[in-house]
Amino acid sequence: MARQLGDSGSKRINYWKRDKLGRGRPPVYDNPEQLEEAIDKYFEQCFTGGDEDGNNAELNDRPSITGMALFLFGGRSTMHKYENIQEFAPLIKQAKEYVERFYESELFGEYFGGAKFALMQCGWKTQNKNENIEISTDVDLDDLNDE
Repeated sequence: MARQLGDSGSKRINYWKRDKLGRGRPPVYDNPEQLEEAIDKYFEQCFTGGDEDGNNAELNDRPSITGMALFLFGGRSTMHKYENIQEFAPLIKQAKEYVERFYESELFGEYFGGAKFALMQCGWKTQNKNENIEISTDVDLDDLNDE
């Protein structure tokens, strides 16, 4: 079951830290199916209403990478650990791409600065091309006078 924000108090917990006897806190998720269910719950709490495909849903809370990490794992560092586990990595990558898709859709709104910043933090880059354009200003003045 996914641990909610605040379940562990204010302590930072290393889920994989074990002592010499192998004791320690167990992982948050035992298998990818549990993580997938928790990811679905996170996005469901971000939106309400809409049809089966999620169309016309109302926004409760903007999806974000940090919000997702807090909801699913209690913090970003634990999410990064799960990203390095082969069976969980594709699910986390797909969830992050869904959040990026939300950020990208925000670019078309009136206030897009936050979305642009968030996408740049996800590795997106802006590209400004300043090409040297030569404009010919050779004009024959005699041709202009004839008209």
